[in-house]
Parts: sequence; structure tokens; C-alpha cells
Amino acid sequence: MKKESAIPRIITVVMTVLLCSYIGYQAYRALYNPVRTVSAVHAEVDDAIQLEGYVVRDESVMVRNYGSGVLEMNMYEGERVANGSAVAVVYADAASADKSHQAAQLDEQIAEMSTLYSQSGETYDIEAANDIISEYAISIVRMRQEGVSESTAAMVEELKMQTLLREYIYRDKSELLGVIDGLRAERDKLGAGAAIKKRLYASSAGYFSQYVDGYEAALGSELVLNASPGEFSAACDKYATPDSNAIGKLISSNIWYFAAIVDEESAERLKDGSTMTLKFQDKALPDVEGELVRITDKENGKVLVVFECNTHIGDFTKVRNTTALAVVKTYVGLKVPREALRVDEEGNNGVYCLIDSQVKFKKIQIIFEKDSYYIAAYDSSDTKSLLLYDEIVVSAKNLENKKIIK
Repeated sequence: MKKESAIPRIITVVMTVLLCSYIGYQAYRALYNPVRTVSAVHAEVDDAIQLEGYVVRDESVMVRNYGSGVLEMNMYEGERVANGSAVAVVYADAASADKSHQAAQLDEQIAEMSTLYSQSGETYDIEAANDIISEYAISIVRMRQEGVSESTAAMVEELKMQTLLREYIYRDKSELLGVIDGLRAERDKLGAGAAIKKRLYASSAGYFSQYVDGYEAALGSELVLNASPGEFSAACDKYATPDSNAIGKLISSNIWYFAAIVDEESAERLKDGSTMTLKFQDKALPDVEGELVRITDKENGKVLVVFECNTHIGDFTKVRNTTALAVVKTYVGLKVPREALRVDEEGNNGVYCLIDSQVKFKKIQIIFEKDSYYIAAYDSSDTKSLLLYDEIVVSAKNLENKKIIK
């Protein structure tokens, strides 16, 4: 047998080596880039001091003074209460409370039917009514799926009204009157069986809260506006077990305070009389504006700072000890990684930017710095300065201005 030539095998081996080399080179180029860049992006950063403090309000606890019975509050959390207004009702027993609830529901139906009675006989577009009913139903379902069911109560009532209107609009008015009279009779019967033992009234105006935590007597405006750091800390330690007879409390004013103990260094960054934004760690709480009304003298290296607030009290009736950021100043500019900062021959701070395969040095003005980045001033009208989405060179070898990068 004739021996096969070795040339095809050699060619195959050489081509394989070349192909592998080419693939390896392309992989090297893809995975290793001697110039690494990041885009200059817009940033808004707060220079803030973290405070762990207490929400302070002037409060008076309402205690149980009716003996036995079923208590039902008429006020919701944070609701404004007028002096002498009824804040609660005491029923003789659970059956009486249940009958009262049923009577209240009948009152709502009577009101709806009375509205229908006044509207019956008017021109009515049944197709438009069906469309309205469908829209309300779809909106209610969607909102509840999105977790905002508390906002649908008014929509549900309107849906009920539109449905009833469609059902009764063509009926004789005397039939509607009969329905209303029947509801009234049932309501009166239930009302007669709902034995009310006592009504509780507010002794003063204020804001109602069912949350009693034991600090009501210890923390108030007189304390935070006059106490030393040590006295405030001692008051915060005077926690008392809430009175088991408490049914809630009245907060006397919409003005409340956030007070905290800070170190000397932090206190020096604050200015008495300034208005600052307080951002609370609990994201369920809104940001509030607070006036810094007090910075005490230092005591054992500690200072008491007190912010006066007068907004969103309904969101803070259940809050006592919490953490907040007091925003000293907010800086807006472009974010620059710390490792990208360079200094030119003239001592100017700046960064190298990769523009059309060329490295260009751009001066920057640092307005704020964090551990891993700077915030540089941004002027969109200055085309020679660092601009939004410029490619900032973070790492590269032998950088110099106007160098061409292949």
C-alpha cells in the first residue's frame, strides 16, 4: 500500500494552530481592555447627619371611666378633635354594638335610595350607565391588586349608587318610597335595640391617637426646650408601662419636636434657627421640614439638638424612638469615581475622558466627596467642562492629554 503524504496532515495542524491563536487573540481583546471607562452620570447627594432621637409631643392620656361595656372609638388615628366632641361611645354589650352598626349601614342605604328617588324619571342612557359601572368595577379590582385598596372606598360607594340607579330608574316613584319607608322602619327597630351606655367627650381640642406608649408624662415640649443633654437622656430612660385603663390620648397641638443627642463635631455642623429636611429611616414616614430651635451647650462631649415640626402629625402619632437624617445640604452634579481623579501640571483637578478614540483632560470642580466618589459641578453650557455621559477614564496606562487610543 502506498504511504499517505504527510503534507495534508501538516497543513491541518498549522491551520488548527492559527485558528486557535486567532480565537485566543480575539478573546483576549474582548476580555482585556487596557482603557476602562465609566459614564459621567447625574447625581444628587445629601450631606446629612444621622440622628437617633425621640418624637416629642404634648399629650394627655384618656383613661377608662365607664366601667363595663363595649367601647367603640368615633375617631381615627391622627384625626383633629374639637373641644367637647364625642370621641367614643360605650354600648351595653356586643349585641347593642352590632345593632348600631347595622343601623348605620341602613342609614347609608336610605341616603342612596333618597338620591335615586330625586333622580328617577330623568333622561337616562342605559348603555352609558353600563359603561360607567364597568369602568368603576375594573378600576376597583386593579387598585386592590396593586395594594391600594384603602383608596377604593369612595369608588365602591359610587359603584353601588350607579348600580342602584340603573336598577330603579324606570320604576314607579311610589315603589321607591316603599323601599325607603321599609329601610327606615328596620333602622328604627335596630336603633331602639342598640343600648348606648355612655358617650365619651374630648376635654380639649387636639389630635386623637389610640397609641399609648408610656412616655406621655416623661416627654413634652417644656422638657426638650429647657433640659440639658443629661436631663433629656434621663427623661428618655423614664419609660413607664402604659396604663391598662388608657383608651387613647389627645395630642394638644400640631406642633411636635424631634430631639436627639449628638456629639460636638456633629453639632458644629448645625446652625441654630435653620430649617432642615428630616428624612426618616422608616420609609413609611414622610420627609418633614424642621426648624432647628435649640442647640444646647456641650455636656460631657454631648449636645442636645431640637427640631420643631408642624406638618404630617397624623403620620407620627405612633412614632417615638426613631432614626432620621438631618440634611445639612444637598449637592447636585456629576458623579466621578475617586480612582479617576487626576491632577495636571498646573495643579488643577480633572479627569481624562475618552472622546472619539482620543484621551482629553477636562478640569472639574469638586463640590462634595464620599468614600468612593466625588460630586463635580456641572454646567451644560460649558462644552470644555465635564459633560453628562462623557466617558471618564478610570484606569489606563501612560495617560496624557490628547493621546490617541487605538
